[in-house]
Amino acid sequence: MDIFSHALWGFGIIRWRRKAKWGAFFGVLPDILTFLPLMAYLRLAYPELPYGKPPHYLTQEFFTLIYNTMHSFVTLGIVFFAVWWLRGKRIFYPLFAWFLHILHISMDIPTHSEEFYPTKFLYPITNFYINGISWGRWEIILPDVLALLAVYGWYFYRKKQPDRLVKNKLSGQSID
Repeated sequence: MDIFSHALWGFGIIRWRRKAKWGAFFGVLPDILTFLPLMAYLRLAYPELPYGKPPHYLTQEFFTLIYNTMHSFVTLGIVFFAVWWLRGKRIFYPLFAWFLHILHISMDIPTHSEEFYPTKFLYPITNFYINGISWGRWEIILPDVLALLAVYGWYFYRKKQPDRLVKNKLSGQSID
């Protein structure tokens, strides 16, 4: 999935919280940790390189390793349980952001083809991946945009609605 969709889904899921912008951040965190160092490396090492998809030989094995690590349920589980254990086996709010990491990986599994960073979601146990449909194709973009419009439309619709339950309860009327 593209980085904007990850951000919008993250923001939309945490929308009911005051810190929804953190939802957007954690929604894209796996890609930020992978591609920001890659882009910086390519800009510094190859300043003449045109913008766009870099040649495959330049996306060093190191960056593939980072991508595989950041997009792995195994790695995520190890880090999650390590943090949980180190915090005295207490759940705290930032751990909720790990749900967005799970969502990110789950969205990338069917929307990354073997041509561009296939998601090896069980890495390092196995290199298995699903050869999905590229997120740049309309078959993926259109349903994603429509689903995002539905979610945000519902939020804005609900925000504009008066609180019927409270008003009806105060007046003694049934809400049916």
